Amino acid sequence: MGGRSSSRQSTTNRQSTANIVNDGDFAGLSGSVSIDESSEEIRDSNNTITETSTETNFEDAFNTDNSIVNENDNRVSYEDAFNTDNSTETNVEDAFNTDNSIVNEIDNRIVNDGDFAGSSGSITVLDGGALEIAESIALTALDNNALVVDRALDFGESAINEVGSVSVSAIDAINDNSARAMREVTDNSRFAIDSVNDFGSRVVGELSNVSGFAIDTVTDFSAEALEELTENTRVFSDNLTQVSQASMANNSQVLAAAAQSNSEDKAIIAELARNTSLAGQDIVAKSSEKMTMYMAIALAFGFVFMSFRSN
Repeated sequence: MGGRSSSRQSTTNRQSTANIVNDGDFAGLSGSVSIDESSEEIRDSNNTITETSTETNFEDAFNTDNSIVNENDNRVSYEDAFNTDNSTETNVEDAFNTDNSIVNEIDNRIVNDGDFAGSSGSITVLDGGALEIAESIALTALDNNALVVDRALDFGESAINEVGSVSVSAIDAINDNSARAMREVTDNSRFAIDSVNDFGSRVVGELSNVSGFAIDTVTDFSAEALEELTENTRVFSDNLTQVSQASMANNSQVLAAAAQSNSEDKAIIAELARNTSLAGQDIVAKSSEKMTMYMAIALAFGFVFMSFRSN
């Protein structure tokens, strides 16, 4: 018998406080804040340029956080589990298995078996001549057995002789047949060798003829192909020379025209630079000169490419 109980209690307090942060370029100020940024640039080189830039930024940043966060957690968790177990369990096992039995086994059986079972006193056995008859039969059987053995030996000897004669005859016949077969195989082999030699000679001759014809054909074709390739190469070289000459002539004309145009543009730009009193015109003139030269070179390459493509 026993008892069991358990209890648990927990208390949690949590508080959060928010601080006020007042920071920045205008910390601690109140009211309106004015910023005045002015920039003036005056440049006088026979021309008067007056630039006045005024920028005013109004910024009022009152970032004030007065919030207060209070978090109180007074949760109480109480758990009581009165699990009382007063149960009583008793296991009693008593097995009174008592065996007082008595087993008595007595075997008084009498077994009386045999040819003379159940007989008593003197027993007289009379055979009536049966023993003598049995002896005579046994002697006769022995004599017959000896005769059979003698005849069997005679038959075995004659059989061995017959087998020897047959074996000699068979061996002689086999030798004769082998000799004839070897002669026939030799003759057939010689005939086959002669046939193979003749066939090989004919095949070699045919192959020689075909190879000679093929070599002659290939030689003629190679000579013709080489002549045609030489002629095509010469024609292509002549055409390429003509195209190159025409391209060089066109290129010379284009470069001359570009140079003339460049000279005229430079003269115009120089005159414009001399007539202009503003600063930086010389730089513009040089940039224009380079741009004109680059355009002339690009046009020249374009004309050359078009001439190659048209030819």
